[in-house]
Amino acid sequence: MIWPAEPKHQSAEPPSLRAHSPLTLEGRLGFSIRPDSGAGFDHESNVGAELGLSLYLQLKRELAAGLEIERASLGRGTAINGLDSVGVDYTVSSAMLGIRAYPKRSELFDVFVGLQVGVGIQGVSAAGTANNGALLPASAYSCGAADAPAFQLGGGVGARLMLSPRWGLSARINGTGRRLSGDLIENCAQGIGTATTLSAGLGLGYDFDLEP
Repeated sequence: MIWPAEPKHQSAEPPSLRAHSPLTLEGRLGFSIRPDSGAGFDHESNVGAELGLSLYLQLKRELAAGLEIERASLGRGTAINGLDSVGVDYTVSSAMLGIRAYPKRSELFDVFVGLQVGVGIQGVSAAGTANNGALLPASAYSCGAADAPAFQLGGGVGARLMLSPRWGLSARINGTGRRLSGDLIENCAQGIGTATTLSAGLGLGYDFDLEP
């Protein structure tokens, strides 16, 4: 008597719960450091906050491209010379195209390296006092101005931890070179000049699935 062969059970991987064709919208908050110093200040602060928003589309599992918009503080400089004094706050608002490569991706954890290229607009906000001579008191003034867009190039590494199939928490370390002007900006304050910034931040993102 021939017994029927038992059916073979093949082990199959569980279907992925993550988006198959994700469009990731992410908000990021962090800080930036400008190691180099501007000229002409008695005191400087080179640390500031950074706020960003990004939108990345997965081209294939190992590659994504997108757009990053951010606003970063480049610090503050102050100088005093007799009755003349000035304090200048520097910011940069950026729009950059980005590309990310993922050497490791799983259901729970991603590791990526990124490159960004785009433009940044330098902003200055100044306040101080101006000497009006020996017979008149010093007068106070304040102003704000923005420069023309300037070229920027950045890159860094990061990781993303999936809190759920759609929500993820990311951490990133980035370096950016900014070709900003060092000239007087709209008769308000001297620009900070070409600068390099190092930044670190945390982001919270949501994956929209473009695949029905």
